[in-house]
Amino acid sequence: MLDRLCLALFGTYRLILRVVGLSSKSIYFNQTVFMLRNTLYFLCLLTVVLSCKSETNPADQTNSEARVFENLSEIELYQNYSAAPQDQRQIDQNAIIDYLAENGLTVHRLPSGVYRSIDSLGQGEEVLYNKPVTIHYRGYTLNGQEFDNSFKKGRPMRTKLSEVIDGWRRGLLGLREGDKAHLYIPSQQAYGEQGLLDIIEPNEVLIFEVEVLKAR
Repeated sequence: MLDRLCLALFGTYRLILRVVGLSSKSIYFNQTVFMLRNTLYFLCLLTVVLSCKSETNPADQTNSEARVFENLSEIELYQNYSAAPQDQRQIDQNAIIDYLAENGLTVHRLPSGVYRSIDSLGQGEEVLYNKPVTIHYRGYTLNGQEFDNSFKKGRPMRTKLSEVIDGWRRGLLGLREGDKAHLYIPSQQAYGEQGLLDIIEPNEVLIFEVEVLKAR
């Protein structure tokens, strides 16, 4: 807006110079030119300062966008449902969507296909890709079978996003210290076709209840 104001003022300034300049001996000529010129310089400088402040680091922008939790309506939830799934990705999406709908859960979907529900928001440091994070978690399958629980162990996990499964990496990014959330992770972003020993079956969709304790 300010840049358009500057252009308008500059045009006015040139017009006045043309009109008033014809009678430059007027006592108001010098005062008018002086005031208009200084006002123009000030507004142009202010425009430059504000435009610099509005520039955002791409990484910061990603994290800020991750912080905007726009929950899906039931209609929006089923937009990613496949009537005739052709691959494991679509099978997983259908399974997650059915589970969410049956349990009346409110979630938002990340571009990766991970679904996330926010239980409560904290106000601490933000989880970043290259910094350690300490979390409590409980992992279980869609049928409710629990396979790990740091709450019960009394030992939170300290790690980096580069060292965890892809679903955690995408689901934890942008959360803050004190946040509590649930992650609904497709099998391809968990342990895939291999599964994990006799703990997690191949192509198993996983759910994680997480609490971010520290993000530094």
